[in-house]
Amino acid sequence: MKIETHRLGTLEIDERQKILFQHGIYGFESHTQWALLDSPQPPFYLLQSLAQKELSFILINPYLFQPNYLLDIVDADYQTIHAPSSEQLLVFAIVTVQEMPVHEVTANLMGPLLINRSERIGIQAIQQDPRWKTKHPIINTQE
Repeated sequence: MKIETHRLGTLEIDERQKILFQHGIYGFESHTQWALLDSPQPPFYLLQSLAQKELSFILINPYLFQPNYLLDIVDADYQTIHAPSSEQLLVFAIVTVQEMPVHEVTANLMGPLLINRSERIGIQAIQQDPRWKTKHPIINTQE
């Protein structure tokens, strides 16, 4: 399947890269069809809207920079993605790059994206643990 992206141009993707977010992502609820793409700059990934080529998110595995990160979300969120086993579960944080006033790269650990890898469905969950914020620095992080 061919898709159009703003960052990477036209790409051929495999059906296995398509992810359904039945409820969308907070602020983008009407966008339910996405593609999970490798970024040209590892360890990042891109979540590309299939409906709007200008809409994509930079993602990162939160365990790469916050090894003691724990998911503390309501059971209903797991049920929405059919309660996958840990081997089937992908966890990502949305990355924000702020250029001004200082160059800062943060990740949203309060609202992780959970994806059932085998069924290709996802949800943005809300952490119940107050330690996790929407803007955790990726570099030199301390809990």
